[in-house]
Amino acid sequence: TTAIYETTTNVVYPTYEPTTAIHTTTLPPEPISGVCGDNLTWTLDLTTGRLTVSGEGDMWDWTWDNPAPWQDNAYSVRSIKISDGVTSLGDRAFKELRNVENIEIPDSVTSIGEFAVSYNDNLKTVEIPDGVTTIEKQAFFKLSNLRKIEIPGSVTNIGEEAFYGCYNLQSVL
Repeated sequence: TTAIYETTTNVVYPTYEPTTAIHTTTLPPEPISGVCGDNLTWTLDLTTGRLTVSGEGDMWDWTWDNPAPWQDNAYSVRSIKISDGVTSLGDRAFKELRNVENIEIPDSVTSIGEFAVSYNDNLKTVEIPDGVTTIEKQAFFKLSNLRKIEIPGSVTNIGEEAFYGCYNLQSVL
């Protein structure tokens, strides 16, 4: 900034150098992804909250000490889509994804592991597809707002406490 003085009235008129305006644009976060089975991958779209598992074959099992890789973003997950070709939901795969409201499980899934879908406050309905034959113990543990679950005739084994803590369960078909 420079100043110009007018000598007759002692008024100072500032002058300004032209400036360049800086415009910023916030880009949506990039999806994150990884591997969750020998031939399975996962992608989490952080904008929509959709977790997608794709590929062919079984999902790996996870432990309490070695959780599924999307657990780092558990509160961002709002829906889960398991693509056709996935044959199992691994142990503890979707535990503590408390904000999930929807899970899509295809007919290719034949088994649902221990604590696979557990500790969730928003899931109200689960439809188990015709391909499933085994639901492991505590597979749907403490889904506090689960109201309805559909179990097809193809299921021949339901483990202990498979629906333990689903206190609001009103309909089992």
